[in-house]
Amino acid sequence: MKKLAVICLLFVLFFIGCDSGSSSTTIDFELGSDGFVQWYTDDPYYYNSHPWIIYNDNINGTNTFQIECKKISGDTDNAYGMLFGAPNSVNDQFYYLAITTDGTYRVVKKIGETYTTIKAKTASDKLDTGYNKLNTLKVTRSVTTYTVYLNGDNVYDFTDSSITGDRVGFIVSVGPQGAESFPGTPVDVRFRQK
Repeated sequence: MKKLAVICLLFVLFFIGCDSGSSSTTIDFELGSDGFVQWYTDDPYYYNSHPWIIYNDNINGTNTFQIECKKISGDTDNAYGMLFGAPNSVNDQFYYLAITTDGTYRVVKKIGETYTTIKAKTASDKLDTGYNKLNTLKVTRSVTTYTVYLNGDNVYDFTDSSITGDRVGFIVSVGPQGAESFPGTPVDVRFRQK
């Protein structure tokens, strides 16, 4: 009987030790009272992930995609930004323009599980750097030519016809453990479609 009590006690202590008592929080692209859509997590489940959402409308018309975004916390080297050109009936095809808090941008195309770099990570003095700095991302389309703007300045043009659509959305890159530090420092990014 004494042996059974010791085994039960060890079993209980093991499970108490497994529960750190802390809980993780994730806000998955929810509209806040400040008018911004927020993506937030301090959950290790999201290490090395790229959460995104596509909206069914483009409020600027079919040839202009535009958002404002800012990063409140998280690794400086992991990007966030705007999806654009997504077709109406397909959710895994789009282009995205992503920026970092340390002043770089890139353009990528996603078709299914394949990501193709259109513009490699490039530094730009057109971005406001640091946390809680609002940047405006804009892309205009003329047939198959896209023009990329950062805070109103044209920084890049590209031509591609493999994706045709009018939807816009948001994307966040969450770094690996070590780059991100959960739960102490969450990834917190805010977006607003213009």
